[in-house]
Amino acid sequence: MASRPDTVEFVRFVLVDSTARTVSIVGDFNEWRPDRTPLLAAPKPGVWSVSLPLSPGRHEYAFIVDGKRWVVDPASLASSDEFGTESSVLLVAPARLGAS
Repeated sequence: MASRPDTVEFVRFVLVDSTARTVSIVGDFNEWRPDRTPLLAAPKPGVWSVSLPLSPGRHEYAFIVDGKRWVVDPASLASSDEFGTESSVLLVAPARLGAS
């Protein structure tokens, strides 16, 4: 029986914030550590982005603006934990076999 190789999907995260000096992303995919995944400023002012390889499944995340401000992604679903802290939710579908 052949096993299916592990797959990932590249996901691009974008935040538009014209007042931000720095932006990073935290989530279950980087142990919620803001130092692990900074976003890069795009040529267009106020646009920040990063592309990450994520495994299929449910992922929670948030943006950290200027090292202190927690920002949920306005383009995603939201979830709240038992303390009322909101985070964003992303569902990554598994790649289909034979898809190109």
